[in-house]
Amino acid sequence: MEYRAQTYIGGLQLLAVLAGSLLLRATVKGLDDLLIQDLVPDPLRYLRPLGRYGWMLAWVPIAWVVLTIRAERSGLWWATKPVTVGSGLIILLGLVALFGWAGLSASSILSGGP
Repeated sequence: MEYRAQTYIGGLQLLAVLAGSLLLRATVKGLDDLLIQDLVPDPLRYLRPLGRYGWMLAWVPIAWVVLTIRAERSGLWWATKPVTVGSGLIILLGLVALFGWAGLSASSILSGGP
């Protein structure tokens, strides 16, 4: 398989986006039911849009796969396997960090933290 790195890393990126989005959406929905709606400032103001529209971040892995495959086919100077794997892992870590931050923020709200 010629584009094995893009397949595996892109799949992991897509899994991180979809699983993170689904878990965050369920958590935010549960917190909306538990919390008083008139809290100022709203503790879910940053988490609610990410929970509802986080699945749209699935375009990031799709764009990364398409871009890296096209770049490798065209023979660009930077389109090498180490650059492809490195950029894919950076994007994967960024997505995991984003949804990890959101999950920790939701759990701190649930536990009554700051």
